[in-house]
Amino acid sequence: MRTGTTGFIPSPTFNIANMDTRQIQTTLFNTIRENQAAGESFPEKIAGLLDISTDSAYRRIRGEKELSYSEICTLCRQMNLSLDQFLGLGDGQVLFSGNFIEEGIFEFTDYLKEIRDTLSLIEHVNPKQLIYQNKDISVFYYFMFPDLLAFKYYIWMKQHFAFKSFSQREFSFDLLNTEQRELLNEINRLFIGIPSVEIMNPDNVLTDLRQIEYFKLTGGFGSADDMERVYKSLENLVDHLEMQAASGRKWLPGESPDSASQPITVYVHDFHHGDNEAVMLVNDQIISVLTHTSINFMRTTDRQMGEYSYQFMQNIIRKSSLISGAGEKFRTRFFNLIRERIQLFRSNQVMSLQR
Repeated sequence: MRTGTTGFIPSPTFNIANMDTRQIQTTLFNTIRENQAAGESFPEKIAGLLDISTDSAYRRIRGEKELSYSEICTLCRQMNLSLDQFLGLGDGQVLFSGNFIEEGIFEFTDYLKEIRDTLSLIEHVNPKQLIYQNKDISVFYYFMFPDLLAFKYYIWMKQHFAFKSFSQREFSFDLLNTEQRELLNEINRLFIGIPSVEIMNPDNVLTDLRQIEYFKLTGGFGSADDMERVYKSLENLVDHLEMQAASGRKWLPGESPDSASQPITVYVHDFHHGDNEAVMLVNDQIISVLTHTSINFMRTTDRQMGEYSYQFMQNIIRKSSLISGAGEKFRTRFFNLIRERIQLFRSNQVMSLQR
């Protein structure tokens, strides 16, 4: 799986030659034909998508020549189709699409554009719902707090991916350029337009606290004021999460919920730490999104995978405490516990690293 391609990680026994490729080919062509513009030549369209002659396209359409796996991937990618719906693998084999983060290829601007474009696709689709279980705080909330996001971005690039361009670079709150900030504003608006269910736990904040602690001990901050600014941004994020949970609505920091605000349902599970997995319900489709290698993600529309993840989350929810809208006493105790942890790390009363 490479950047910009449809990703498929096969099992050792996978062999496309054993599949009914003729049926896959017929179904794929029928789907593309149904979505082509009126008056458009179908053979010429296929020829253009595959960069082959019209005669070669005709032979594939008529079934005289089988599509290669590479050509199937190309058609799905060009037409924004889900490859797994045509392969129908089963037996525990699941297709994922996604990108790798590699220096020289990865651009944070492109990363944000992909998230923006993905959310834009479902902006006007109803019904829809986002359900996710968190090991850490959701990246979408970092996007709402630029000071904290600048710190996280620096950590991702310098520590997690060891980009050479960051090896001698000092931390700055000005890491994000104007285009990136505009993309973040677009993403934030799209995100709050999606009804959500979140499963949290008291340890969601620990990764952030340990990263701040590491920079504190290694002199990564330019000044004590910079460190305090990151702590304050994290506290503001927690305050916003609590206000959203109290109202049961999503809105942007600095604004207020209104009649157009989408609902958010928040549950707390005492010991389930999640794995930063999300399930998107869009009409009758289930999209599973898995986060890996820190901020990278891959997704699949495999029905079996989606339903499995959805049922797992429903089971966790049944054993969790609802803190949105109702449950004020438990909600207050939960967020105060998070604030207490922030303060303990800030004052060096709790340390996960040895001095």
